[in-house]
Amino acid sequence: MLPVVALVAAAFFPAALAQQLSLKTNYSGSAFFDLWNYKVGNDVTNFWGDPANEGVVNFTDPVFAQEQKLLYVNDVGNVIVKVDNFTSGVGNASFVRNSVQMLSKDFITPGSLVIFDAIHMPFGCAVWPAFWMNGGANWPKNGEIDIVENVNLETTNAYSLHTEDGCMASTDVQITGNLVNTDCFNATKFDEGCKVVDSTKSYGAGFAENGGGAFAFLWNDDGMKIWFFTRSLVPPDLSTANPNPAGWGTPTAFYPSTTCDTTKFFGPQTMILEIDVCGNFAVDDWGTCSSVAAQCTDVVPDPAIFDDAYFEIRYLTVFSNSTSSTTSSSTGPASPTSAGSSDAATTVVVVTDTPSTTPSPTNSSGHSLKTLGLLAPVTGLMAILLSFVLW
Repeated sequence: MLPVVALVAAAFFPAALAQQLSLKTNYSGSAFFDLWNYKVGNDVTNFWGDPANEGVVNFTDPVFAQEQKLLYVNDVGNVIVKVDNFTSGVGNASFVRNSVQMLSKDFITPGSLVIFDAIHMPFGCAVWPAFWMNGGANWPKNGEIDIVENVNLETTNAYSLHTEDGCMASTDVQITGNLVNTDCFNATKFDEGCKVVDSTKSYGAGFAENGGGAFAFLWNDDGMKIWFFTRSLVPPDLSTANPNPAGWGTPTAFYPSTTCDTTKFFGPQTMILEIDVCGNFAVDDWGTCSSVAAQCTDVVPDPAIFDDAYFEIRYLTVFSNSTSSTTSSSTGPASPTSAGSSDAATTVVVVTDTPSTTPSPTNSSGHSLKTLGLLAPVTGLMAILLSFVLW
């Protein structure tokens, strides 16, 4: 009988241990906006002072953004993050458009699961939305992870890693996306990164027309995996306190540790949620909007261009397998099936690269609720088997 006990232990304990994830932070509801730092000013330098994306944008502080309804919670409880689509800059040669860049106060580290569920994501000419992660100053020293990103009227989402030399994606793992570049080194292919392209329902108008969907990012000993689920295929456990990646099937993108040691190429990651206006990527990839205007900056003064430039977010949750992690979440539900939440941090840190934190449309610019109880049934089964053996 002892071999049977050993067999049961081997079958159950690895799966149970792999699922020891507890809710660390629940970003949703009215306290969503307090859980971030904010980049304020132009897009010449980033939050850490490194060169940025040269967008024709003015990133605003959270007080101004909420006054201007660039940040708010809508009538159904979803979080809205948007670009100014009401101020006209026609006739103003130095006009830049107000938007928001938010950076998480908590870090994402190995042993983390991040789930991002949205109804709508920004799209349109001159629009560059992103939900991504950055390792901080001296990029790409501590890596970059892109989960939601594309520009203008492109129709597919792209996932990618950007690193120093030596990190590669693998062609030997199963994914549902299309791997178009294996080298994550930022100096390869004009910093394309090790890029995986998804379906037409993963980004832009197609995403919105399909009711949105959910993205999940898992960082563990296997490497980094990303799933995208269209609305009708979102796993039932995704919005609960007990999400189980083992049941989600083949990931959309997978960067295995066998070809990229994530402990070497990635430091603790800051999540970033932003909407840039123009910027080098949107300028260089203007083809989908070439019939609208000759160049990206031509459309920036027209507020109507930005009517679809907003995120509508149902929830963003971060889980961790660290026993020392603390829960800091919003006062609102993570989703209709969330188990609850805890108190939110209220301190907002605003970093500025201009003397004033008051935005102006005419400013010039350089361009757990609980730990998963999965061991309990296993322990009970083991106790029964051991008692049977001893008997």
